[in-house]
Order: sequence, then structure tokens, then C-alpha cells
Amino acid sequence: MGQTLIMLVDDEVYVTTVLSQQFQRRGYEVIVAADGQEALALAHQRRPHLIISDYQMPLLSGLEMAKKMLQDESTCAVPIIMLTARGHRLPPSEMLQTNIRCLLPKPFSIKELLAKVEEVLAHKAGAFTTCSSHVATALGFAHGFARSLARSSAGPGPFRRAP
Repeated sequence: MGQTLIMLVDDEVYVTTVLSQQFQRRGYEVIVAADGQEALALAHQRRPHLIISDYQMPLLSGLEMAKKMLQDESTCAVPIIMLTARGHRLPPSEMLQTNIRCLLPKPFSIKELLAKVEEVLAHKAGAFTTCSSHVATALGFAHGFARSLARSSAGPGPFRRAP
């Protein structure tokens, strides 16, 4: 098996550029989409191991993209880390309609995101192989959601220093 393929989905070029460099430096293969619609097409073509997506984007939001991906057999097992504006929350009912494994509020630290990526990829490798187990997997991450949602962050831009 080749490199782990991560898809970054964000309409802010600065975010995808910085994150691409960080992930490539750590040995990941990276592809980039500027919105949810482009991400859907790219996910079908390239089959990423993980998607890191902004929530708020033009054409198709990160949440809408995640819902569509879960409905498609070819993309339903791809875990998603969702980047959200500070204070933005998703109801648990919305989370269960997606394969979103983690909400990470902006600004975030690169170190924090890398830790989440490793956690989600490790869980994906050992926890499930089919879409039918999505609900059990999502419930298993409920504790992580609570921690992510409860955490507040401060600092300019989408990144902040790790504590």
C-alpha cells in the first residue's frame, strides 16, 4: 500500500497551502479541493484515506459534502475532520448523518490537528471496514466530539500555538 492520502477541502488558499506543506513534510500525500462539490468529485477519483474539511464553503458546505459522501458506497467509509468557526456546533443528530469524526474549532494548532489525524487514521485502520458500522463508530467518537466542542481557543487566523 502507498502513502496515506489526505484530502484538504477549504476555500481559503492560505489554509490549504500551509496544511499541505505540513502533511507532505510528514510523509502524507495531499490533494486539495476548494469546495465541497469539487471534493466529492475528487474523492470518487482518488479515494482518500482521510478528509480534512472546512465547514463553511461556497457551492457545497462541508456538512452537505459529508452527508453526500456517507450516502455513496464508494466514499462512505472515508473519515472526516471538520474545521469550524469558533463556537460553531453541530447537533449530534447531524453528526450521525455523516462520517465526521472530529470537530476542530478555528483557530487550531498544527500539532493539535496532526494528533487528531493520527487518532482518526489509527481508529479507521482498526475499527471498521464497511459503512454499516458507521453509527457505532460515530458513537465511539462521541466523547471526542464533546471535548472538541467544549474547548475554546483564542488567536488570530485559523492557526494558534499549541499549549
